[in-house]
Amino acid sequence: MNIPLPEKGRKIKTEGDGLYIIISPKGMRKWQFTYRWEQQQNWIDLGKYPAVSIKEARKRAREKQYLVDQVVNPLAEPPPNDSKLTVGKLAEVYLDKWAKPRKKSFREDIRILNQDVLPYWKDRHADEIRKKDVIELLERMYNRGAPIGSNNTLRLIKKMFNFAVERDLLEFSAINGVKQLAKNRARDRVLSDEEIRKFWYGLDQSSMYEKLKVGMKLILVTGQRPGEVAKMSRSEINGSWWTIPGERVKNGKTQKVYLSALALELIGENSEEYVIKTRWDDKPIDSLSMAHALHRRGIEHMGIEYFRPHDLRRTAATGIARIGYSNEVIGRVLNHTPQGVTAIYNRYRYEDKMQEALIEWSEYLAEKVLKLPEKETRQIGIDFQI
Repeated sequence: MNIPLPEKGRKIKTEGDGLYIIISPKGMRKWQFTYRWEQQQNWIDLGKYPAVSIKEARKRAREKQYLVDQVVNPLAEPPPNDSKLTVGKLAEVYLDKWAKPRKKSFREDIRILNQDVLPYWKDRHADEIRKKDVIELLERMYNRGAPIGSNNTLRLIKKMFNFAVERDLLEFSAINGVKQLAKNRARDRVLSDEEIRKFWYGLDQSSMYEKLKVGMKLILVTGQRPGEVAKMSRSEINGSWWTIPGERVKNGKTQKVYLSALALELIGENSEEYVIKTRWDDKPIDSLSMAHALHRRGIEHMGIEYFRPHDLRRTAATGIARIGYSNEVIGRVLNHTPQGVTAIYNRYRYEDKMQEALIEWSEYLAEKVLKLPEKETRQIGIDFQI
């Protein structure tokens, strides 16, 4: 800082990255940050030297530059009561303005916030949350045996705080630099035949709501996604075919699913529109209810290692492969989007093969795995020929 005092005016020396030291003829030194915004050069005071050290000045300049990089004007007036924005209030705004209108899985966001975030942060000011707070929150989850859950929570709060920055509810988010504590691995959980048997008959003996039991068994029998099974309606069923409309399907493509006799037996016949309805009215359940019920009233009594409802779909795909069907047929059963030239020019719908695959898979379940009584097994065989 040994810069000669100017005779007139002021002396400016750059520290780089928009940071300047300004020296008056009387020797007063102060830090300023400069940046361009809407074709104008702006200056922001960062404090006087030596009260503000070079290290602190550089830190403050980096914070201002971060806002500029996020297309936020550092000179913009903060929104009213910005300092009073709590994490609880931010969560409400995020859910109402972003998650609910845009995410089918917004209820999972609500669950994560209520279970793992708001109990600790609800009344804290959002602009006071720092990296150490986030790491402490995630480590609490990791140490209780929820490593992947900690990753999901980090993704959610990053999105929520970035949403606040985009809406000028916060100046910046300190969460973006936090890394996941656990490595996400592609799930490969497949139930063995013995586990399928324990699962099926364990459900029958559990106190779980009957419709939830039906839903989970249908995932295994049909190979469809939990969310699609959960909202199955009788208006979508015509004879032995279930047509899932595109707006309910992950890839947006209408899916036709053959319902074997075992599947039709599970669905049953009544006047209720939704097959997997809630206890209280004729509305479909949320697919997350199956996961919650499975772990509250299911797995610990079945003697089976941890699994999720979606793993039943993977188990069905693996079983269909094991009885001899190609990846192409399995992909059609699962409604995976085909890739490549074949997907563009091959108009064959594979419905016959899909029907055969689901019939044989149900026969395998009934006869080899579940070992249903002979009468029921014969009936299933007869129904398959319809």
